[in-house]
Amino acid sequence: MPRTRKLAAIREKVIQLHLIKEAEERGAMARKLSWEARVGAPDIQLFIPDGRVFFIECKMRDETPRPSQQAEHRRMSEFGHFVHVVDSPETVRELLARIYI
Repeated sequence: MPRTRKLAAIREKVIQLHLIKEAEERGAMARKLSWEARVGAPDIQLFIPDGRVFFIECKMRDETPRPSQQAEHRRMSEFGHFVHVVDSPETVRELLARIYI
């Protein structure tokens, strides 16, 4: 893995850990997902106490999902599952504030 990809993975991991911590503090269950043979799938699945499920893609600040990720997110939305993208602690807080209304 090239050095820049390693740094990106580390920075995304920081956002993932922040998301999990913030979600669990609000009473949600957040899980890192591992998708076999599925390119572009979201990083995190978040279960809200009232039974709602959200998929969340974590990116580095100001980075957008790759085309393969965008395609997979579109496919998921066609089945009624929406994927939210977060790229900073601020966007994590904004998302959690929106879904906890």
